[in-house]
Amino acid sequence: MAAFEYSAFNEQGKKHKGILQADTAKQARQQLREQGLFVVSIALIATQQDKTSVNQRFFQRVSSDDVVLFTRQLETLLSAGIPIADALQSVALQTSAVSMRKIIMAVRAKVLEGHALAVALSEFPSVFPPLYRATIKAGESAGHVDSVLARLADYVERQQAIRKKIQQAMIYPTIMLMVSLAIVIFLLSTLVPQITVLFADSNSQLPFVTELLIAISESVTHYGIYAAIAIVIAVFLFARAYRHKPFRARVHNYLLRLPLIGKLIRLINTSRYCRTVAILSQAGVPIVDAMQLATEVVNNNPMQASLQQAAEKVREGVSINQALSASGYLPAVSLHLIANGESSGRLEAMLNRAADSQETATAQAINTMVSLLEPLMTLFMGGVVLFIVLAILLPIFNLSQLV
Repeated sequence: MAAFEYSAFNEQGKKHKGILQADTAKQARQQLREQGLFVVSIALIATQQDKTSVNQRFFQRVSSDDVVLFTRQLETLLSAGIPIADALQSVALQTSAVSMRKIIMAVRAKVLEGHALAVALSEFPSVFPPLYRATIKAGESAGHVDSVLARLADYVERQQAIRKKIQQAMIYPTIMLMVSLAIVIFLLSTLVPQITVLFADSNSQLPFVTELLIAISESVTHYGIYAAIAIVIAVFLFARAYRHKPFRARVHNYLLRLPLIGKLIRLINTSRYCRTVAILSQAGVPIVDAMQLATEVVNNNPMQASLQQAAEKVREGVSINQALSASGYLPAVSLHLIANGESSGRLEAMLNRAADSQETATAQAINTMVSLLEPLMTLFMGGVVLFIVLAILLPIFNLSQLV
């Protein structure tokens, strides 16, 4: 059975659009005719043989919020004892995002064909990452998908909350920086030239700050467009180079050495890693596989490579605590908790506690960064305004000499 997207009109001329399941397009048209609808168009969304069409067309428009909502709603319905196919259909009907609805219906079509949920989700690897599918697969093997989905829903909601906290924390500094730059460019390109032209025509010696302001203003006026083009080209070249792993690794390694940003990167990735290993291990995934899969949530290349080496060491027989200690990225508190959990047989609980500790530290680091950025931005803008004011007022104080 496949999923079809249709557009049709009823006898009153009202337009209907939706998704239905059928074995063939002909059968889908017959179903619509039986409902008294006149088919305008009907398109295949997914079949058993089609492995990529839906994913390539729609996954780019699926947000992380849609995935979070899908996970929570599916977990709630499955916990209530509703069959998975019916639960997927119910979630699809409640989903307002068209692209996500199409994906859910395509997943349901695969499930109706007899495939496991994890297999159906694998049709959309960019929407449902490997660790997401591995967790569900482990839950299906153990026969408790609902409880696994509950932990997975908590996990994705927690990660989404951290992501939004970082985004919200950066909104004010970003807006302030953009406004400050816009004001400075406006002053240098329009207002300052009109004032400094009076001083430039004078034969008297101008103060250094005034000469510097005139030079900057002339550069912005005459070469500003070329500078903007150069910046765009530089950003484009950087983005292309960033796609290559060696260059990206060098950038990530440099970011780790920055005082505050490096600490924040370590905290975020450590909390993600510990939480993911705990979730996968609780779902029944072997610890070595859980450690290997969890590296996919680490978005810093040096940290990811080091943690992958740690997983290989554990596979060779090294203890988890020793392997992670050798990576050099996990803090002492987390390592102590992991060692305690490994020796007491409560590894999952200690990993969750380590993740909680790192998430708390992450929130504190974000607050510290924001509290530093705001006064720094204010000082920057104040310094620029002071420079412009001094450059204009100093020659006015010496007006008699200029005349």
